This record gives sequence, structure tokens and C-alpha cells, in this order.
Amino acid sequence: MKGAFVYYENHGAIAAVFYGMINEQGKAIQLGEADGNKGVIVDIPEEKNYMKH
Repeated sequence: MKGAFVYYENHGAIAAVFYGMINEQGKAIQLGEADGNKGVIVDIPEEKNYMKH
């Protein structure tokens, strides 16, 4: 696979979700953290920069 990807890490034991981007060089860049009790999926605004149209 090529290109950048978004990722989510669900840490249920501490009720936290970490999310970010993995760039084209394979480096993970954490962009934020969300309350795991409110759901896993959150918007990642930077994702739109990598979407193909």
C-alpha cells in the first residue's frame, strides 16, 4: 500500500482513543485524543488533505 493513512488506537482500559496520521514515509503523527466512553470514531480534519477525488 502507498500513501498516507489515518489511524485510531482504542485504549479501553483507560477509556481513551488516540488518533492521527501515518505519513507517506511511515511516520505516525498523533493528532489528538478523545474520550473512549463517547465512542471511537472522531473527525480527523487533516484526513481530507490525503483523500483522492
